[in-house]
Amino acid sequence: MNVKEFAEKLDLKVLVEGDTEREITGCYIGDLLSWVMGRAPEDSAWLTVMGNINSIAVATLADVSCIVLVENAALDENARAKAEMHEVNHSCLSPCGDMDMTPNNITGMAKLLGLDIIALTDHNTSLNCEATIAAGKENGVVVVPGMELTTSEDIHAVCLFPTLERALEWSEYVDNHRIKIKNRPDIYGRQVIMNTLDEEIGELEHLLLPATEISIMNAYSLARSFGGICYPAHVDRDSLSILSVLGEIDESCGFITAELADKSKLDTLRKLHPILDTLNIVTNSDAHYLENMRDAENQIELEELSAQCLVERLNTPLFV
Repeated sequence: MNVKEFAEKLDLKVLVEGDTEREITGCYIGDLLSWVMGRAPEDSAWLTVMGNINSIAVATLADVSCIVLVENAALDENARAKAEMHEVNHSCLSPCGDMDMTPNNITGMAKLLGLDIIALTDHNTSLNCEATIAAGKENGVVVVPGMELTTSEDIHAVCLFPTLERALEWSEYVDNHRIKIKNRPDIYGRQVIMNTLDEEIGELEHLLLPATEISIMNAYSLARSFGGICYPAHVDRDSLSILSVLGEIDESCGFITAELADKSKLDTLRKLHPILDTLNIVTNSDAHYLENMRDAENQIELEELSAQCLVERLNTPLFV
């Protein structure tokens, strides 16, 4: 049976036209992307609730015949665009970013937007923080070294550190506790390390997107042992967030802060998840492209403009 026949037989709505004549020889069901990447059979129909851009890349790598979104899961616009273009954008280091996101471009754009302090949080690595911190000093912008951690549950969490040294120690720890799958630059894009002149000085061999061995349940306490903070990222999104995966933020995780992608959803989410009333709430741009970087619409009061002060502020409970 081919994809077209499969869709017609099950009365499925085709969201993105692809090779509808391709044969389907089996089925794979799963939402943990790192598992799908290594276990989905070639030429299978992949059933999942994951309708994000990473799913398109995983489907390409696993060489499945089609993706079937179940449980009324939505296909987000970025994923739709990439599926239609049959490509995955390149990045400087994070596979889902853009090659224009170089240390000087990022900090230069931050300066133009009137930002005083930004954080660099590549997926599962902090190796471009050194160059970006240096570029930030040249542009008059404080850069907080960090990482966007992918936990063992495929949940994204932001990790920030007071110094470059602690961030690099954390980065090494994470590197020793993540799944090592060789990157496919033709699918995911290159993973480039740069210096302060935006020159390439290295490239990571293993893909940064897969889940690590670190659970969301101890991510905060572990980051604290390195002097930093960890908080769940974009909790309001339908995928790769703690609420979409676990359904709730467990108090035992120890989180003091949480991030929303869209702060207009906060009141609704607080009614559904009262724990949010007890947490500091931040909103970040999560920019993967220069044009996605926001101007100074969000503010936080700090005693001084430094990474140390920001980490301490976000580690301060809302109620003491």
